[in-house]
Amino acid sequence: MDPLQALCQAIQAHRPIAYLTEDNDPCEALQAAAFIALGPNGVKFPKTTSTRFQRPSATRRDWKAHPEDFFTLQAVVLAYVYKDLSTAEYLKRVRDAGTTAFVSVTDRAPLVEWLEGKRQSLERLVPAEGVLQR
Repeated sequence: MDPLQALCQAIQAHRPIAYLTEDNDPCEALQAAAFIALGPNGVKFPKTTSTRFQRPSATRRDWKAHPEDFFTLQAVVLAYVYKDLSTAEYLKRVRDAGTTAFVSVTDRAPLVEWLEGKRQSLERLVPAEGVLQR
């Protein structure tokens, strides 16, 4: 399953987003997590899994061959979880989560809208084979 589509489905169905340690134990902080589990069945992905959401400076469109050109699941989850925070507070929380990868100010709102189903398309979202497109 595509991690971005799984996240989108979990958010729209109001399903839980959980953080798990390397031993699959639940944890509160994403910084301590190795995995992100989505939905009632807990489909889990390593938090560093690449998504199909391309970084603004990237030019390559193959998210599997060039994961460094795409946001990780962790970065997308943080953009969603902290969607209501000011930019400064969002960036502080991202740093507190132990990462420097963040979704930019101009991309955060459209990404959240897409995840919530309020937007049908998203610039720099690379289609994937076998993934339902809205």
